[in-house]
Amino acid sequence: MSGFELLDHISQMDSEVRPPVFVVTGKLLNDSERAKLEGKVARILPKNGISPRKLVASIGAFGDHADPEKNARNRDESPSILTTGTGSRP
Repeated sequence: MSGFELLDHISQMDSEVRPPVFVVTGKLLNDSERAKLEGKVARILPKNGISPRKLVASIGAFGDHADPEKNARNRDESPSILTTGTGSRP
């Protein structure tokens, strides 16, 4: 299953249980790839040069803007991080 197929599956989930997805990629995305991601991911982050501290800060900043009621229900859940490509790791 490709990352795009996984994202399609996640995006079909009910919004009450759908986890936010952050795409961390070292690839320069073309217009077609960006269009496939639009509306399905919380944020696209560059893999190149992002420290673990910056990654956590980016995810934390997203949580500050999320729905407080949904956060209360899903407090123990983590966001999904989708990585693709050679040598990628979550």
